[in-house]
Amino acid sequence: GVFQALYASYLNLSPDVVSPIFGYKHTDRAIGTFTYSNFLANYLALCLCLGIGVLVSELKRNNGKGKNTLKQTLRAWAEILLSSK
Repeated sequence: GVFQALYASYLNLSPDVVSPIFGYKHTDRAIGTFTYSNFLANYLALCLCLGIGVLVSELKRNNGKGKNTLKQTLRAWAEILLSSK
């Protein structure tokens, strides 16, 4: 997903360059390595959903010891966002 986003950004910000890999001509919408811009958008949305799913799966469960406070929840999200993943 990161490669597609960077490649599409490079092609979109360089209108005089023809795609070095596939030879696509420049369009007014970013296409990356896809033939249609909606394919790129759907692929990036799918990658984003998978990334959020990985982050949510890393949340620590409470094990039935009462409700989490806001501070505990924020600390758990901070641990996930700053982890090596």
